[in-house]
Amino acid sequence: GLARHVYTVPVSLSDAGVPNDELALRAGEAGLSAEPVSSVASALMLLRDTWDGPPPRILIGGSLYLAGAVLAENGTPPT
Repeated sequence: GLARHVYTVPVSLSDAGVPNDELALRAGEAGLSAEPVSSVASALMLLRDTWDGPPPRILIGGSLYLAGAVLAENGTPPT
């Protein structure tokens, strides 16, 4: 497949999403290697600390709430 591993994160700006631990279970049931983590920053640090190959391509996918939280945390809100 295209994805070697999936990190699932909670979305703090909305209660409408699936809890990240449940989402990791669903991803596992679909045949993906997945684990829940506390934040996108935690996922990136885990990847940094465990990756031993060439620089990976990273896809951050999810709702607009997740995208907004990532942009705000990164200090690059939409203009």
